[in-house]
Amino acid sequence: EGLSIAILRYLNLCSEEYYLWRMGYLANDIWEIWEKELERILNSPLVVREWADLRDEFFSYPEFRNYVEDIHEKN
Repeated sequence: EGLSIAILRYLNLCSEEYYLWRMGYLANDIWEIWEKELERILNSPLVVREWADLRDEFFSYPEFRNYVEDIHEKN
């Protein structure tokens, strides 16, 4: 359970960064740097495994949920 909570906290941070970028509060050049690392982590076996149980935590933010799942589908 502690691991899932840690992953959820990381995903919450990522969702906030994603929101700031989508709303225009974060410069594209900064987002491009962050996004490369974000995609790497989101595609890690650990996060992919945990996502199955955590995805519903983002029910109220379907844009981020779809973003994560699009990244997973690419790989």
